[in-house]
Amino acid sequence: AVVSTQSTGDGFKYSGEVDGEEMMAHGHGVLIGPSGTYAGLWQQGMQTVGVYTWYVGAKYEGTWEKGKRHGYGVERRARWVYEGEWKDDKKTGYGVLRSHRGATFEGTWLE
Repeated sequence: AVVSTQSTGDGFKYSGEVDGEEMMAHGHGVLIGPSGTYAGLWQQGMQTVGVYTWYVGAKYEGTWEKGKRHGYGVERRARWVYEGEWKDDKKTGYGVLRSHRGATFEGTWLE
């Protein structure tokens, strides 16, 4: 595997494995950006499975498709935790949301 560190003019820095020809993120890597950090697996420049941590304290751990939360994942925020299905960056399908006060909402989430 080829390992590279790349910076862009818009505040992003990637460090990790890249494909040998196009130098796109491919394999394990970390992307540091203006609003947070993603650490995980990449395929042809896109996140696939990993953890995104926003600097405000929220965190998402799960699968990705085309740069969006998609498939199964867990998002943790200050007042709640959601565990379930995602589609195009939205809670969609079966999931459970638990508030910090103990309330639980379980069921099917619609787009």
